[in-house]
Amino acid sequence: MKMALKTTYQIKAIPIIRSFIEETAKYYGANKSEYDELKLATEEAAEHIIVNYPKEQQDFFEIFCIVENNIFRVVLSNTGVPVDNKNIPKYKVENPSDSIDGLKFFLIKKLTDNFYFLNLGSEGWQTVLEKKLLARSSNKIESEKNSKPKTNNREDLVVSLASPEDAYQITKLAYFTYHYSYAKTVFYYPEVLSESLKNKTVISFIAKTSSGEVVIHSSLLRSPYSPEIVEAGALMSNPEFRRNRGLILIIKKQIGFCTQSEHGIKIVESNLVTAHTGSQRVTKASQFFPFALKISAHKRVEFISIESETQRETLLYAIWTPFGLEQITLYEYPYIYPIIIIFEIKIEVCH
Repeated sequence: MKMALKTTYQIKAIPIIRSFIEETAKYYGANKSEYDELKLATEEAAEHIIVNYPKEQQDFFEIFCIVENNIFRVVLSNTGVPVDNKNIPKYKVENPSDSIDGLKFFLIKKLTDNFYFLNLGSEGWQTVLEKKLLARSSNKIESEKNSKPKTNNREDLVVSLASPEDAYQITKLAYFTYHYSYAKTVFYYPEVLSESLKNKTVISFIAKTSSGEVVIHSSLLRSPYSPEIVEAGALMSNPEFRRNRGLILIIKKQIGFCTQSEHGIKIVESNLVTAHTGSQRVTKASQFFPFALKISAHKRVEFISIESETQRETLLYAIWTPFGLEQITLYEYPYIYPIIIIFEIKIEVCH
């Protein structure tokens, strides 16, 4: 998560910057010594940027903070005069009066664990300050020792078909499962989803807690080309309920729905993200057959609370025919000729 401040290239903005760094560092668990040092180091870096910005220009610059592995990073953007990185003034303790211009850089280095300039070309420069938050690290260890894992694995959930009134709860669950990265956008618009549930173009199965909150969801989406073809997908679960038996009950209910002939479903397809191995196990148990692999290079879906080291998203296509397929004649001719059927395997790489 990034905390950001956008402010003017003016010295009178320094107190605002100082306050922003202090409160942000406190938020991330810094102790008084740590946030005081960060505050002073950032003030020196900001002043250097401001005083070297052309006075005839009026603009804003951004300061943002990020914490990664207990490293608190302050990044100050700068679209002013390029930094002469190789000739930064050096402060000499033995001769302070003749090297006063280097004092601010000397202080920044003393107050932080790492300090450098980053050239972004046409986007200007960044001044980067990094400091390890020891207080945050020790607090995290203590918190892990004292905390008890929160689980809802055994809570009894009520499994049912979703009604149009459940649309908002489902869109909220989509956010808590994928944020805004899920490909099926119908699940981000409650009004559209409500209408789709009403006219049965989306058939959703949900599990609710005793308080009525939707915590697990899966659905069938009818193909716009044929109502006899549906896509099984949109498997969503609150992270706290991912091992709850309600998930299995939903899948069983979904399979049972497809095997009822009155619903007119002949082919069920599923596009499985290979990074999500759980969905592959589910479809295997449900007698889906894999038949194609799409290898992509686009940004993967953001699975909340599921770690992945790659941004590649590969899709495995699988199908299930609840009632089998009717025999069809591909070609008929009065004479006997050999019939050659060519199967084309296409691997598509998205750039």
